[in-house]
Amino acid sequence: MPKTVTLIRHAKSAVLDGVPEPDWPLTEQGHQQARDLVGLFADSSIAGVHASPFLRAVDTVRPLARALRITVRVHPDLRERHVQDTLIDPFEAFMDVMRRSFADPDFALPGGESNRQIADRGWAALEKILDTYDENEHIVVASHGNLISAMLQRLEPRIGFAFWQELPNPAIIMLERDTGGWQILDIP
Repeated sequence: MPKTVTLIRHAKSAVLDGVPEPDWPLTEQGHQQARDLVGLFADSSIAGVHASPFLRAVDTVRPLARALRITVRVHPDLRERHVQDTLIDPFEAFMDVMRRSFADPDFALPGGESNRQIADRGWAALEKILDTYDENEHIVVASHGNLISAMLQRLEPRIGFAFWQELPNPAIIMLERDTGGWQILDIP
């Protein structure tokens, strides 16, 4: 019997100068988007809520977890990709790094991770999480655009830079795992 995973790219967040990326908060719009998720899943039977340790991911699913009266379980391996130790500036240089990363999954800047590395860690984390649930259970997992896109590229090779660039905040992707493996049920 299948297990269902709803992958959620975090809601709209604020990039704040001087604030480390893991601590970037949701904007007011992002907090409203997070509250809206509660109604979206009102008729669903959710067995667990999981998230990246980054504040914006946890805060995206916190209202849902509260409504379900469960705790958000944090998993370090659901974190966003570490591109490099310093900020890539200007923005277009960052976009060039991202284009190259989707064209060549093994590309990484010195001290950074490749898309292949983050996909490996993301899938391993998701498998470990799912192993704690029974068949036919549905879980929600909040993470980040690069990680989610790199993971999905394994299932659908046409997913790449353009998909990542256009992935909204929040984005909701439905996956299912059964004895035949993983499949995408719904994607934006």
